[in-house]
Amino acid sequence: MSSITQTILEGLFTSMREDLKAVKRNLLHDLEEVHLELEEVGERVAILEEHETSRDGEIVLLQQEIIWLQEQQIELQAHTEDLEDHSRQNNIHIRGAPTGAEEKDIILHIRSLFCQILGDDSDKDIQIDRTHRMGPPRPSHVSPANILVCINDFPLKESILELAREQHPLKFCGHSLLLYQD
Repeated sequence: MSSITQTILEGLFTSMREDLKAVKRNLLHDLEEVHLELEEVGERVAILEEHETSRDGEIVLLQQEIIWLQEQQIELQAHTEDLEDHSRQNNIHIRGAPTGAEEKDIILHIRSLFCQILGDDSDKDIQIDRTHRMGPPRPSHVSPANILVCINDFPLKESILELAREQHPLKFCGHSLLLYQD
């Protein structure tokens, strides 16, 4: 082999070595960057796993709180229904009372009705907490709305209802009335 060929080959080998060293340096640099990115991703994954664990605990606590709130809601609903029932225990519905002049002083009119039902022995003052027509005003050709009366004295209310049943059909001011428990 001639010295020129040998010089060319040595030049090629030297060039190839330098190219390989450059490729190796680039690969090592890229590998180091990948390694750093992997470490960073690993740290992020560790943080996310830590957050997930704490979120799992929070979810369990929230689920327990939801169950407790549902139980409280059921208790409150039952208590509300009981209070509503209790508030109605002193109510009397009156059906068939016509609308008219008595609407101006409906409590006085209702007291007169109750005194008639109770008879001559009704010396006591009948305490009416409130009274009103139920629903919106109705046209004259439709039957009048029921009257709701709340009496403070439960035994008196029971006596009125019992005596009204005994006097059936109950007539007051020329009208047939029905009284019943709310």
